[in-house]
Amino acid sequence: MRSKEWHLEGLAQIPGCGRDVRVAVLDTGIAFPAHENWAVEEREAFRLPYPEDRDGHGTHVAGILLSVAPAVHLISITLDEGSPQSYQTAFQLARERSARILNLSGGLRKPDVAVAAGARALFAAGVLLVCAAGNEGPLGFRCPAGLPEVLTVGARRADGTRANFSGPAAEIWAPGVDIWSREIPSGFGFRTGTSQAAAVVSGVAARLLEFEPELTVAELKQHLLRIEW
Repeated sequence: MRSKEWHLEGLAQIPGCGRDVRVAVLDTGIAFPAHENWAVEEREAFRLPYPEDRDGHGTHVAGILLSVAPAVHLISITLDEGSPQSYQTAFQLARERSARILNLSGGLRKPDVAVAAGARALFAAGVLLVCAAGNEGPLGFRCPAGLPEVLTVGARRADGTRANFSGPAAEIWAPGVDIWSREIPSGFGFRTGTSQAAAVVSGVAARLLEFEPELTVAELKQHLLRIEW
């Protein structure tokens, strides 16, 4: 029977736990039970009508990332997914908080020059933007996924096959089908998507940076692309 944490299988050859690596999660927010010691520096890039994660998506994504790299310094930034300005604000805040990795499990459904420019600026500043490819299949589109300055992640199944719902810009395929993680208001559950796969990749990136903090963002991306997921 497949382990509930099958997404961690095969990662033993990558040492570390992401200690002291700053990772920003741009998502729906993160709802943390009071008894858990998850380090959250920022809950919001700006004020939204709801203070916590009302959807559960961000909580599930953060739980996956922390299962891979449990010692990262996590920066939660709530994102208004339909607003280009929200992305620009979130990118700026991540840079101000010295994030080395930015996990974006979302994206605009149409091109946006300013958001693309913001993604390129992250790369130039030494921040790896890990972006989910989207779950709309080969005809889908997500901005800023697909830019050469971004690492765009598709999902694979436990048997190693690629999930055909992954967007066309995917350049790396990580575990993203039936991934076990934290749910709201309590407990755990399975979710599927390129969002889950992106969280796995962000966690692995943090583990790499723990032992090689001098890696450039281009070198880090190439290291990740060479991993046999």
